[in-house]
Amino acid sequence: MNMSSPPTPGSGYGHGTEGIGRPGSRPEKRTCITCRARKVKCDGRPDKCTNCERLGFTCSYDPNTIVTTSIDAGVGPSHSITSHEPFSIDRLVPTETESTSTTTTAPVVGLRRIRARQACQSCHVKKAKCSGIINKSGPGGSGSGGYRGCERCRALGIACVLRKGKRGLALPGMNNNSSLGDAGEMVLDDGGNGMHLDDPRDLDDDMNHNGSITGGRSTASPAPVPGNNPAASGRIDLSQPDDPIVKRAFDNYFRHVHHVPMFSFLHRASLMERYDAGLLDRALLLAIVGIAALLTDLGPSVSVADPELFSNRCIDEAASICTLELENRSITRLEALVIVVKHRILSKRFSAAFMLHALTSRFANVLRLNVENPALCFLAQESRRRLMWSIYMIDAWFANGQTDLALWPDPERQIRVQLPCNERNFDFDLPEVTEPLRQPPPSPSGQPVQLPDAVGFTALHIRMHWLRARILQLSLRVVGANPDPNELMQLPLRCAEFKAELDSFEARLPPSFRWSESNLRLRSYSSRLAIFFTTHD
Repeated sequence: MNMSSPPTPGSGYGHGTEGIGRPGSRPEKRTCITCRARKVKCDGRPDKCTNCERLGFTCSYDPNTIVTTSIDAGVGPSHSITSHEPFSIDRLVPTETESTSTTTTAPVVGLRRIRARQACQSCHVKKAKCSGIINKSGPGGSGSGGYRGCERCRALGIACVLRKGKRGLALPGMNNNSSLGDAGEMVLDDGGNGMHLDDPRDLDDDMNHNGSITGGRSTASPAPVPGNNPAASGRIDLSQPDDPIVKRAFDNYFRHVHHVPMFSFLHRASLMERYDAGLLDRALLLAIVGIAALLTDLGPSVSVADPELFSNRCIDEAASICTLELENRSITRLEALVIVVKHRILSKRFSAAFMLHALTSRFANVLRLNVENPALCFLAQESRRRLMWSIYMIDAWFANGQTDLALWPDPERQIRVQLPCNERNFDFDLPEVTEPLRQPPPSPSGQPVQLPDAVGFTALHIRMHWLRARILQLSLRVVGANPDPNELMQLPLRCAEFKAELDSFEARLPPSFRWSESNLRLRSYSSRLAIFFTTHD
């Protein structure tokens, strides 16, 4: 019986070659030198494995091949690492043994580090694909020409911010200690806003001198970015409908701020429709976000390290847009200016608020907000009324009874529009006729006229402002250096008139509007509690 001879060494059995192995054994799988260096699974395909073909790497199965590693093609130095030593993908600096080893003529494979850095901050937040940084100096450059933002950020026109990750490598030509701040962030591109952001300090200089995020050009060396605040370095993009900061700011504004009478002129449904369609004016958008960040907590989901600084940046840019484009006389710009003025007051920047208030009053006159416009729909008319009365209340607060400082000293004659309707009718577009500024006289029987249901707390608050302003004006005239003798003689009569007006104001209040323990308890957890207090204060 003929029997085959046992396999001899080198015959191709059991050594990972393409022969038939010993019974019960599997042929050894080949791994290319590139996949071995990257520590990934290799299919061992002849000529070129699938990984190298997909990523564009040079594939070699020669164990004597030398692997070189670099951050990107033509960017930064490459260091050769012989395959005879244990290889690590993060080992980019040659050891003393490697630097002193004998130079060989073995084949060289260039292993390009594709993911040298994480995605930029904007792409990371949006979970979008990031193309990474682009070296301005071009392939083969040293990197001294600077870096350009990713393609997505440049297409959207927003600032591209690179945040150093745990595995991030230093950009070639940059010093890590000086290019990255405490938060490890670097502004690579400002999104085409006219500013060269190789130096993030340009943002602070532009904000301090111009009051806007846009500014001049600087070519200084990189410097730290202060904190982890998007607005601190002009990096926030508030034009995207899904931006968490805008959504949270809008929600907080209409939940906690809108019920304050001076902020009640915005209609939420109309505003959100314009924002979702991309038609909302940027000045108004920044003003809403700024005031919401100042008065409310945007929550832990919004990465704003310094809410006050963030609020000031938004308001500064909103004010800059309105003042630099005075020819754009629109209701939207006027709404933004009113919010800016109120923000300045709350921030105790009274001089700036006083001067901007004069601008808002001039806007109101030009836009004819102080007269009715029956050609408009109800929502447009009601928004104009509320905006006009907000301007008047700010003016009465500034004047404090001094007619020389008041721009609207006689609102009964100057403002010929009715008082705002209640919130329900405004929210659901239910047209109603309210009352003028002066409340109607008592009926012939002496009983006060019942207050219409269409009149809400906002209208009552405006009447209280007007009554307070008249009392202060009388007091200043009486206690002045040279009081009018006739004014002094009529003082008891005027005081009686004010008392009767206050009594009539209280008598006309419906039971649900009166000051009582039950009404206070019912409004304890309502957003209308603030205006309930201010009206009865």
